[in-house]
Amino acid sequence: MDGVPIPRDSAITTAGARLFFSPGWTLAAKFDGDFVSGYRTYAGTGSMVAFSAKNLGLKVLPVELPIQGPVVIVTMKHRTLSPVAKFFIETARAMTRSLD
Repeated sequence: MDGVPIPRDSAITTAGARLFFSPGWTLAAKFDGDFVSGYRTYAGTGSMVAFSAKNLGLKVLPVELPIQGPVVIVTMKHRTLSPVAKFFIETARAMTRSLD
């Protein structure tokens, strides 16, 4: 790829932190910075997530659904699966093997 050469005195930094306060509460922050002689770029993001089935009034119901026909997992060619997707697929396959 052609473009402007990166100066030798440049730096790109990223720092982040995630704090888990209690079950269901997470606070995250991230800082990005680009530094080149005479120029600086800063960016920051933050998020807070709160999830609790108990606080939302959710309850697991004893429902059994009959599976009619095969259940399949479809993936696209030349696409990388995220670690979460890989874990889900591996877990689903292991669970279905144990049902046989």
